[in-house]
Amino acid sequence: MLTYADLSKGQKKLIDAFIQYRPELATADTLNSKDMYYIWQEIFADRANGGPKVGYPHWLSNNNQIRRGVLAFPGPQSKGLTEEQRTELEKSKLQKILDNSTEDQVEFSDDEFMAELKANGIEV
Repeated sequence: MLTYADLSKGQKKLIDAFIQYRPELATADTLNSKDMYYIWQEIFADRANGGPKVGYPHWLSNNNQIRRGVLAFPGPQSKGLTEEQRTELEKSKLQKILDNSTEDQVEFSDDEFMAELKANGIEV
């Protein structure tokens, strides 16, 4: 999870622009993906009038996703996740991967393997 202190200069510029357009985000801990998109669209539309020029925050979606559609917002005054919450989040992500994985190992004896090779015309 990225915090405000971890961000690069360009990433801080984007977070500051988000806060400029939505001041309540300064202390917010989370942000919905849908809201992130609409705020960014608003910023993008305002470029012609001298608004900030920032790119779409894919890095925020990739690094700070808590669950589907909810991101940890790295605002300058955000509390962020506690160490316990971070550990629990990492465990839940790992468990989800483990639950979705399946074992596809098939056991063959050496004799069965050699017979299958021979049946397919492979000489060993």
